[in-house]
Formats: sequence, structure tokens, C-alpha cells
Amino acid sequence: MQATQLEKKRLLAAEIFCKLMQSTEDLGAFCLFCLSAQQDDISIYFNVPTRRIVEFYGKCRDGLTDSDIDTIYGVPDMQTLIRSSQFAVSHRSHYEVGMARVHKTVRDDFAMRGALFSSGYNKSTQKYDYSEMANMYFNAKHGVRVFLPTPARAQELSLSDRVVAILIGVPNKGQSQSDTVEVGSFDLDCVPNLVQNIHETCGQLEALATIRLGLRDDPLYLLKYLRVGTEGTD
Repeated sequence: MQATQLEKKRLLAAEIFCKLMQSTEDLGAFCLFCLSAQQDDISIYFNVPTRRIVEFYGKCRDGLTDSDIDTIYGVPDMQTLIRSSQFAVSHRSHYEVGMARVHKTVRDDFAMRGALFSSGYNKSTQKYDYSEMANMYFNAKHGVRVFLPTPARAQELSLSDRVVAILIGVPNKGQSQSDTVEVGSFDLDCVPNLVQNIHETCGQLEALATIRLGLRDDPLYLLKYLRVGTEGTD
């Protein structure tokens, strides 16, 4: 049986959802690599456990520290800056004001992305819980399983035509997908926002890599890149 136009839209929306989560996962893995003391071992980036990424984004949701942000972006400490020929002590106040803005901007942005992967810290388990979206993603990224119920089944489960339902977990052997009711869902109307978030997340990953490379040659590159607090530093 051929898929209907609505079913095709749901399948495409599920793929877009997975791409957003994948790009956010990649950004988290790169940040953890930057925070690692073993930055000479690139394999760390490719082998970050799922649990560590969820924990990282849980901490992002709570708010990254200034120190974490500086380490992720490769920002030199004040003593290193003072020794640099491109930095004068008279620039310090401008620099600190600019970095305060950077810290707030980055912290707020990562807090928003953190909510995609973690629903917060669970005191009973002493771990950061997976968000519903993360549960959907980690069960779908190796093969999207979109729940396409019959009209009667959709009505029974209160699923509207505008809902994309993704199966959480793989059905047991011999069990049809229509018998599985554990699903995560989002509305088709969210798709433009998902696409925009993919663009922003990939842009942030590119900016992070660009800034880290730029800071190797210019200790003030981050402020110049973001065009904040650079008065008196040129």
C-alpha cells in the first residue's frame, strides 16, 4: 500500500527531527572533546557515550559556568592575555565587559539546547534524565519508526492528523506496530522551527571551530568575531 501525502509528510518530518537531534548531539560531543584534557586524541570526539552527552546538556540546562565556556571556546586566561603583545593592561576592563556579554549569550543559547536532550536533574537517581525528545531520537536514529495508525486507531489514541508519532522502543517479535502505544510526538506545525534550529546548531558548531582556530593567533579573536566589547582593543 502506498503512503498517503500526509503519511509522507510525517515521515519527512521525522527525518528532519532526527537531523536536528543529530546536529545537537554532534555539538555536544565536540564541546565535551574541548572540555577533555586529552585534546590530542580525536577519537574521544567520535566515541562520546550517550549518557555523557545527556549529562552535558543537563548541565547546560542548569547553566554553564564561565570557566566551562572559556574552556569550550579555548579562551586564554588573563595571565596569558597579559603576556600577549596584542593585549595591554589598559584593555582589561573593556575585555571583561565584553566577555561578560559573551558568557551570558553562550550560556542562554546552550540552556535552550540543553532542554532538547535533558528534562533536568533527578535527585532520586542522581542523574540527568533524558528528555522525551532525546528518548524519541535515541530510539529512532538507527531507523525511524513512525507510527502510522489507521483512522480508527488514531482516534482511539487521540492522535490528530497534524501529529507525528514516533515509536519509543522496538516492538516485540510478532507484535505489530499498531499494537504499540508507547510513542513520542510533535506537531507538523513545528517543522519550520526544527529546520531553523538545524541551521542555527550547525552554524554554532562552525562558529565554535572557527573561534578556537582564530584564538590560536589572536587572543582577542572571540570578541572581534562576536563584535562585542572590542572598544579600545584594536
